[in-house]
Amino acid sequence: MKHLLFACFLIVFASWFQPALSEVLVSETFDDGVFGPEPKYCCSYSDSPLPLGPGDCSECSNRIEHVTDIKYAGTYALKCVYNEKGAAGIVIKPSEYDKKDFGRNVYIRLFIKWDQGFRFYNRVKLWRFHSPGNDPYLNVNGCEKSGYGAGGSRKGTPYGDIGFYSSDAGTPEFKYVSVKMQQKGYDPKDWVVTAGDDWWMVEVHLYQDGENPKFDLWVQRPEDNDPVLVYENVTQPNMGVGPFGELDINWINDVKGNSGGTFWIDEIILSDQYIGLIKEKGSIH
Repeated sequence: MKHLLFACFLIVFASWFQPALSEVLVSETFDDGVFGPEPKYCCSYSDSPLPLGPGDCSECSNRIEHVTDIKYAGTYALKCVYNEKGAAGIVIKPSEYDKKDFGRNVYIRLFIKWDQGFRFYNRVKLWRFHSPGNDPYLNVNGCEKSGYGAGGSRKGTPYGDIGFYSSDAGTPEFKYVSVKMQQKGYDPKDWVVTAGDDWWMVEVHLYQDGENPKFDLWVQRPEDNDPVLVYENVTQPNMGVGPFGELDINWINDVKGNSGGTFWIDEIILSDQYIGLIKEKGSIH
């Protein structure tokens, strides 16, 4: 009897201290090469993505397609061509993954490569995450080669600075990667995206610290062996507190000033824990 009670105690004790299993919320590698389910893929002339059906770009000159010639890992990547303002990407909906929402603690990682002929406008949105509050954005805004002057009136430039933003009528602000890395003692120009670079990785963690919405941001440049933690534990009082809903991937405010062009995205992962890089291309770490 004592042995039985001791065994029961061990089972209960182990269940108390068993670590919670992490969950991959979304894994979009494009490797099925299929457009769908409708209206997952979108191509719209509107300022925000308004799906027209899977791969349907009939109402604008933007285009999206699965390709095998340029990819980060696996079999396919998504090629996105911008000839006018609007969307050329995908909409990730919780309902497609049997979820009501993506919660208040989520990591978003993706790989991006810009064609040599791509020209940044002052705002190129890599993603927008819908929430009951103000939607957070991940942008690459046109800047000078030095890293200065991101946003503003910069357009038609082959240089871009990664910036995290949440809109608010009071204090709108971008947190730029090159600016932060300069504060850490690096040359800001070394953190500027140049059209034609190899693949960049960006991962953002959105979470709650009590009542405070916060974020962390990692960047892996083509020359980096590992992602670099650029921002950590940054309070964004004007950011939506979640729970987060639809995630729009890829749209652009405008293509004025000879901006726009082609870029590729691959290996989009949403998870409730840190994701990181792919140790070897073709396998998720």
